Amino acid sequence: MSGPARGEVGRSRPGIGQRRFVAGLGRYLDDLPDGDCWHVAFVRSPHAHARVRSVDRSAALAAPGVRAVVVGDELGEVAAIPVVRFIPDLRIPDYRALSGAVVRFVGEPVAAVVADDPAAADDAARLVDVDYEPLRAVTSAAAALAPDAPIIHPEHGDNVCYRLTVRGGDVDGAFAAAAHVVTVRVAHHRISAVPLEPRGVLARWDPGLGELTVWGSSQTPHQLRDDLAATLGLPQHRVRVVVPDLGGGFGAKGSTYREDVAVAALARTLGRPVKWISTRHEDFLTTQHARDQVDEATAAVDATGRVLGIRTATLTNLGAYLLGRSSRQALRVTTFATGAYRVPAHEAVATTVFTNTTPTGAYRGAGRPEAAYIIERLVDAVARELGLDPAEVRRRNYLQPGDFPYRTPNGATYDSGDYPRLLARLIEVSDYDCLRAAQARRREAGELVGIGLATFIENTSAGWESGAVRVESDGSIIVISGAIPMGQGVETVLAQIVADALGVRVERLAFRFGDTALTQAAMGSFGSRSTAVGGSAVLQAALRVRERAAELAGGLLEASVADVEFADDWASVRGAPERRVSWAEIARAAYPPLGRPVAEEPGLEAHAFFGTDGEAISAGAYLATVSIDGDTGSVRLERLIGVDDSGTIVNPLLAEGQIHGAMAQGIGEALQERVVYDADGQLLTATLMDYALPASIQVARLTTDRITTPSPLNPLGAKGVGEAGIIGTPPAIVNAAIDALAPLGVRHLDPPLHAEKIWRVLQAARNGAARGA
Repeated sequence: MSGPARGEVGRSRPGIGQRRFVAGLGRYLDDLPDGDCWHVAFVRSPHAHARVRSVDRSAALAAPGVRAVVVGDELGEVAAIPVVRFIPDLRIPDYRALSGAVVRFVGEPVAAVVADDPAAADDAARLVDVDYEPLRAVTSAAAALAPDAPIIHPEHGDNVCYRLTVRGGDVDGAFAAAAHVVTVRVAHHRISAVPLEPRGVLARWDPGLGELTVWGSSQTPHQLRDDLAATLGLPQHRVRVVVPDLGGGFGAKGSTYREDVAVAALARTLGRPVKWISTRHEDFLTTQHARDQVDEATAAVDATGRVLGIRTATLTNLGAYLLGRSSRQALRVTTFATGAYRVPAHEAVATTVFTNTTPTGAYRGAGRPEAAYIIERLVDAVARELGLDPAEVRRRNYLQPGDFPYRTPNGATYDSGDYPRLLARLIEVSDYDCLRAAQARRREAGELVGIGLATFIENTSAGWESGAVRVESDGSIIVISGAIPMGQGVETVLAQIVADALGVRVERLAFRFGDTALTQAAMGSFGSRSTAVGGSAVLQAALRVRERAAELAGGLLEASVADVEFADDWASVRGAPERRVSWAEIARAAYPPLGRPVAEEPGLEAHAFFGTDGEAISAGAYLATVSIDGDTGSVRLERLIGVDDSGTIVNPLLAEGQIHGAMAQGIGEALQERVVYDADGQLLTATLMDYALPASIQVARLTTDRITTPSPLNPLGAKGVGEAGIIGTPPAIVNAAIDALAPLGVRHLDPPLHAEKIWRVLQAARNGAARGA
């Protein structure tokens, strides 16, 4: 039994348990009972860079309901928050719960005010008088490299976090043989995840047991537990993290933040439960941002349009500190910038720097959108240079099905795929030739209309995960997983996998997630891995339970184990379906009552870990059509079509929902979302009045389709799907906008494609001036 029988897997069914959210019965962090809690408000720096001369707490301490006002060295023995070291020479700044003598971005916490209720804490925080000595600030990565730039962390000597060069293949030979050399420079602007539920944490210290329990809005509860244990000097078994219902994450809730540690430390120091819930303004200020990267790529191309080699140079703004895995985003370009193409040689240089801005880190895609964007802009530039259709250049450069497993010049391994078929399906679904003909007619009528293509690969399903299946003595079945539900439907997908493996209805399954005291060691949900890795772990556990249940059922039915079948909530004898036993009967045999002989080890449950050395490579081909108002510069997305290959799809309905959601976020990223700082490091987009999320009326007609090349790396054949839409959408839209303006001589645009930006490009183009923005 190497995998589940067919039945539930592959079936579209609505998400399990979603009605309670629609009915307002979800239990998010702020819904948990907190009658005995004290509440925290943080005093945050209004300066991007300053020395803290003094903190006067007298007025705050005299305010009604205030229990404590705490600065950093009063939290007790609290160590720096751990950071993952992806490369040996990574410079890691000291990152603690509260700032020390220097603050390095607007919103950095300087002190914590603890009071009886949130309003009293917030009011008192405004009474804390901090004397700052402002210092020069730097907000852009390029400016941070200037010789006269202020040094964010003086102990490092400059603002560089790391420099890395990765080289594979004969790069010099490729450029020596090139008939054409094409260069593009693209800027990925800074954006914010903006999950529906902001971050929060509630902590309770048990002085008798010496144990800490934390309820947190985290995608990675075991990582949060481990980080809290490390910072507070506790063994891991003395820290329990529980994740209630999670209102979205998108990668931003995968890091351990200062507030997590500060609240936990306060609970221990004060001996009282302590709670903090972020405001939306605080969330913009302090929750990790994303992107903020500039890439330059140069392609060596032969006379037929085949790419012989590329050089990429990446400059990434990491913000003021490193968070968890945040240094990894820039590394994705060094490894995956060759995309879906056979590029024999690649030289990649990555430079990452610190600035006086909010730290950057993972947001849906986490480095994959940057890698895809640069190669897709480059391929379109090659097509324009050679006068070829963008689809044809892609065809000529794709990896072929027989190439897999394929190793890129810089060492990544692709497990499976069929990129020519992806594009062929996209051409068919979009009726590409008709689109081009219609474009020609509309251009003749004076319209500015464009068609953009993008193909991408996405490395998914990394690492390992845990899963368990337990049959209780009444025959009820509990599934325990290290994955975290946060709106993506993981509980439904796992239910379908277990239902097929055990031959039961999904409705009889119960689930346990997000509690480090109940689940085995786990990695959590991020990087499009919950189904392929988490689902495979649960599958293995379910198959072990099935094997043991078959032995018990065989004994009850006086049949060979090989003849026992499971279906429709029963175990029966092959060829004699009337001879059957229920799961309750099997469970009674597994848990004999006191007084009955115990012939074998009692119980009916199994635990499993699943991991793989490789990564399942998802892929997609996307097409966008846009029209541009020649008077206002407004960009209208008319259609967005995506064809994805995510391996075996367990639930097509939920997979389509994931793609639609990611497409919507990609539309926002391409057209309007942007985090903006002024020259002094003040965040100008710190509310939803200033940060422009896409509205439903701005999301165009979305069309999705798929092909399937199963991954050989897991028993389900699954690959990740959660981030696909946000990887393929931005380059398709930007390529379409450039195509729309190409008759005016425009060759380059950087997102977001605001109307004012496009209007200025139009004016410059019509005046014969600059060719881009």
